[in-house]
Amino acid sequence: MTIMNRLQPAAALKNFSMPSQMSSQKFILGLGISPDDRLDEEQEREVVHEIECEHEVERPPKVQAAPHCINEDVWYFIQTGCIPDGSRAFTAVFDTLTRTSAVFSGCHPRVTLASTDFVTTVLAKGLMDSYIRPVNWIISSNTIFDAPVLVIISPFEVNILLSEIRASKQVHLHAYTPRIIKMMKSCDDLQLYITPSLPAQWMPHDTLIRQLSVFSGQLYFPHHHTYVKLCRFLGIYTTDLKDRGIFKIQSDGLIKPEHRPPTTNFPNNFQQSPILMLKALFGICRKGMGYLPTHVGKLLVARQLTAKDFEETA
Repeated sequence: MTIMNRLQPAAALKNFSMPSQMSSQKFILGLGISPDDRLDEEQEREVVHEIECEHEVERPPKVQAAPHCINEDVWYFIQTGCIPDGSRAFTAVFDTLTRTSAVFSGCHPRVTLASTDFVTTVLAKGLMDSYIRPVNWIISSNTIFDAPVLVIISPFEVNILLSEIRASKQVHLHAYTPRIIKMMKSCDDLQLYITPSLPAQWMPHDTLIRQLSVFSGQLYFPHHHTYVKLCRFLGIYTTDLKDRGIFKIQSDGLIKPEHRPPTTNFPNNFQQSPILMLKALFGICRKGMGYLPTHVGKLLVARQLTAKDFEETA
């Protein structure tokens, strides 16, 4: 009995150590760990400290809104389709930018106009960059007694004059939005929404649409020839002129009037480069949003557009 009692602790110790040995073997072989086993793990992690930049939008100061007012010449235009001589109710679109940082100093046809109510938004002095109204409503005239003209009006004028426009046989109201993303459909044909119905085969003049697209901040051209015509209007070099001789080109793409090929159709609207004015204008329209990858963005940094830039997207 005494010998057996002495052997029992050794047998008990042997039986107690077996699970621990089996667990160690499983841990080494990667087979698993018993939930009863408790292991302390120490992990070392590298923390990368990142600086978080928060974009803060600085809103323009609050100013008093200008009261709406519809001039009598606007009523006359809707009824007759003609602009009264010497009327101050309409202003050429580029002339409305005199109180902004995008003052146009070139000579351009004054055929795309804006009403006084569209131009006047607030009663404030100084720069009006933050208070420019977007272009959404346009009235066109189809009278044969006056030059073709487009008049940009305010939403207030649309609400008040809608019944008069529907009853008129001389003007048409068009809904318009500039093409600011490539997937958008171009509204240059002014066929988005019309009231009353347009005559068959009606098309707006190229000069009207060219001024309208620039003033409204359109970022994409529908066709390559539209891009070329705008460059002609601005005096900017395009690749189709490479076979017209050798002439001087500025770093921003401008060809000065004395260096322009005589065989090309340059209207000589701008004696100086309009690139800085256009950058200011599109900066106002985009309100701080980037537009460098767009057609206009490439034009303003003197990058030539190719046919690949005008491929239709799916």
